[in-house]
Amino acid sequence: MLKYMEDKTDVKFTATPYADYFPELPGGKDGWRTLDPLPMSATKLKSALLKLGPI
Repeated sequence: MLKYMEDKTDVKFTATPYADYFPELPGGKDGWRTLDPLPMSATKLKSALLKLGPI
């Protein structure tokens, strides 16, 4: 799903070092599972920019 979004839009993602809430449990990880969007220029949003509400 994420590859599809990156291929079809200007949004790109990067892994971040945030650990799971319980990394010591089976299947838990010490980090790099969380994906955050990279910053992008608002000009790429074109008319959709006007639909955004205040942050």
